Amino acid sequence: MTEKETEGIALLQHYADDADGRVILAGLAESVQVANAFDQTRWVPTVRKSKGCTVNLRTGQIFALTLKRDDVQILLLPELLRDEEREALEEAAHGKYEPKHPSGSARYTLDLTAAGKLWGSIERAHHAVLQQRRHVSGAKNNPEADALIDYLRRELQLDLPYPDRELVGVNGKADPPPASLLDEYAASDAGRAILRATARSIEVANAESHAGWGTTVDKGGTYVALNVGNACAIRLHENRVRILLLPDRLDAEVRKALDDLARHTWDRPRIPGAHNYELDWQAAADIWGSLEDAHHAALMASTHRRNAYRRSHSNEVIDFLNRELGLALPYPGYRPNPDANGPRFQDLVKSLEARGLLLPTETVANYVLALQAKRFAILTGISGTGKTKIAISTARHFQTNIPSRRTRVPEDAIEIVVRPYHLKHGSAVLPVRFTSSVDLFANAKAGSNSVRIPVSYPGGDTIELSCWRDPNPGQNWTQLGFRGEFKDWFNSTLSAGDRMWLRFVEGLVPEDGRLEVGVAESEIAEEQSDNYRVVPVRPDWVDNRGLLGYLNPLTGQYSVTPFLSLLLNAQDEDSRATADGDDPLPYFVVLDEMNLARVEHYFSDFLSALESDEPIHLHDSRAIEEGRVESDFTVPRELSVPRNVFFTGTVNIDETTYMFSPKVLDRAFTIEFDRVDLEGYTDGIARSKSGELDLSAGKDGTLRFTPYEKPDRDHWLEFTRIADGRYARILRELHAILEEEHRHFGYRVANEIARFVNLAREQSANGDEAAKAAFDLALLQKVLPKFHGTQQELESLLERMFNFAVHGGDRRRGGISVSLDEWTIEDGHLKPRGKAASPRDVPAGTSHRDAGGSAAETEEPGSEHETDAGDGAAESSDPEFPRTAAKIWRMLRRLRQRGFTAFIE
Repeated sequence: MTEKETEGIALLQHYADDADGRVILAGLAESVQVANAFDQTRWVPTVRKSKGCTVNLRTGQIFALTLKRDDVQILLLPELLRDEEREALEEAAHGKYEPKHPSGSARYTLDLTAAGKLWGSIERAHHAVLQQRRHVSGAKNNPEADALIDYLRRELQLDLPYPDRELVGVNGKADPPPASLLDEYAASDAGRAILRATARSIEVANAESHAGWGTTVDKGGTYVALNVGNACAIRLHENRVRILLLPDRLDAEVRKALDDLARHTWDRPRIPGAHNYELDWQAAADIWGSLEDAHHAALMASTHRRNAYRRSHSNEVIDFLNRELGLALPYPGYRPNPDANGPRFQDLVKSLEARGLLLPTETVANYVLALQAKRFAILTGISGTGKTKIAISTARHFQTNIPSRRTRVPEDAIEIVVRPYHLKHGSAVLPVRFTSSVDLFANAKAGSNSVRIPVSYPGGDTIELSCWRDPNPGQNWTQLGFRGEFKDWFNSTLSAGDRMWLRFVEGLVPEDGRLEVGVAESEIAEEQSDNYRVVPVRPDWVDNRGLLGYLNPLTGQYSVTPFLSLLLNAQDEDSRATADGDDPLPYFVVLDEMNLARVEHYFSDFLSALESDEPIHLHDSRAIEEGRVESDFTVPRELSVPRNVFFTGTVNIDETTYMFSPKVLDRAFTIEFDRVDLEGYTDGIARSKSGELDLSAGKDGTLRFTPYEKPDRDHWLEFTRIADGRYARILRELHAILEEEHRHFGYRVANEIARFVNLAREQSANGDEAAKAAFDLALLQKVLPKFHGTQQELESLLERMFNFAVHGGDRRRGGISVSLDEWTIEDGHLKPRGKAASPRDVPAGTSHRDAGGSAAETEEPGSEHETDAGDGAAESSDPEFPRTAAKIWRMLRRLRQRGFTAFIE
């Protein structure tokens, strides 16, 4: 610990040991929170030793609070004090104050005792100084700051922030602070009335749509606005207020008074019947009570629209109102903007390296592109090469903090989610855990409305409602029927997805008990998105119940699996994003050890749904669909695969697993993980850095998983224009070769290859090189996986395809037979034996064995064979499609050694 840190903490300890000093210490901590809420980059605690040791809270270049051994210097806005508070302060300061400071502030020097006693009355005026603009950051060159915050956190048991030296806002700038205009409103009775009305309007707008509103501070500080939908609902200026109304909701007398008082008025064509009125702020405060219903009606008419002002939203306005009025207003429920702050490809590569996954950049890009193009990737290869880890790490890389609504209910109450059937049928099934503990319900006669119970609810008189017991054996359900004023209250107050609570209040005798119903209190908090599931496949799966769950005929309940819960959450996110005009957040499923069971048995429904877009049938129960069965989820009768879900299956091949059918392989990108870099694993530096495919040039430099777009003819036509149509011509030539053996592919594969190459070209800085590498990978992963068979069936075709991959589809080059001894594999690429690897592919000092595949794939030096002209011998240049050629080389070698070969080894 440095000398400054030691002396500063000793001074803080001196304050902590004194009763009045501890009040100041707690005040310092609260001032830190206020300053941080205003701007996280422009405050810092410091220690100065020029005239004795002092601890200071600095905002910008201003010392707002200074703690000395025996007195305290505090900067505040005296105009915010009442007369008696200002007189007491000046008397306690004994003339020790400096009135000439920026923006009307003054610095007062008080002894420790006086500062402790007066702190409560002057704190608000001090906090106002902390919220003034400062043009110079105060969080630089003060290394003792963290030590001071650490002490305050320990001593006061508070979760205080640290000054942020680098934080910027979404658009590269710090969020604008609340203008001093809000302080002016808070300083008068009329202004505070308007602030309270604004707070009520925020609550109304948020109840209609969590993401349909926002608050804005003008950059010049000239106004503060509440924006709802695409309209400015309230705008506070220095001496006037603008308010949005539906004037038809006003009676004639109020309408006339409003017209007389309005300085200006104009209509809002996009909101039928709505008008803006501009009033002097005193007039606005006087008449606001008569206008509020018409104003709230205008808010509810516009909140179904996406908030057009969301990029200018400032949480600081909400913080000010909460702090000034003692409220707990929510923040708008925006999702992060993927265009502005999405994860970057290089960040993903680095995060994988930090987890010990030294994968080539090309491998990571290949996996990402496969999911984007097809949203179903099979990862196969050597066990323990990081297949599951890359899938999980990629999913985690797309996790983000999202708004979450947290609710609170009375301690002895149970919480219930409002379901659509509550509103549609005017009834609710009471949870068994609740009715079984209440004798009045437990003893009710089945199949009748034998129980009538008084129900009390907010804002209404107690009403008697009937309960009905389900007579079916094993169905221990009790249904509460709504009627009268209770039904009207329920339908007007609650919506599907809201949460209410209920509890049973016992009377002197059981018959006097009553049911209390209330609305759960809620607040918006942030939590990390739960965006992936790892599903271990079981060998005994013979249908889709392990994935999608099933309807239990004995209990009448649907057994929901983690896989199904993710799909339902993803579907909700997609619906939310569609309503807000956003791209939904991506969700990921990892089917671990996918081939321990036959994939066709448990995943065939998904394979069909992914291609046809038809929904998957789940059950036929109306009660489950409507949510009348106890469950954390309302399970629909059928479910379409959400467009923001991406699937990965990991595969290992041994005697305990099953091979994939051509149907499965045709519907996925199959990626091999077979390179093991033990040297790089030892020193933490990856040796393989294939650079042709690098997705660092996406929009705004971000990596995005936009909603899945099925590859179609439009993608094919776009593909045919790349490189003047060269790759399309090559693919047609390959198709002709395969067609001769009746092993050709269909339109789907052609479209998926096109989509894969198009995406690579769009997201890479070196578009032409990336397109060629992506085309090579697409041939490898979409054409070859279905090839398996005997030497008699495949040798001739594989030799023709090998020459095709080497010569780029030029049938005039190369013969039919293939001599495998003339080639070797380095870093997953086929190369002529004896030709040195290029510096781009293999770092200096790395042998061919380090860069290439296993020892079995690389012959010893000196084993080259002389070749005859026209027999397909290696030429001096590298193969045109080295990745595809390398795989065919391996398949041919295995075919000749064992008489059988397959793509998946």
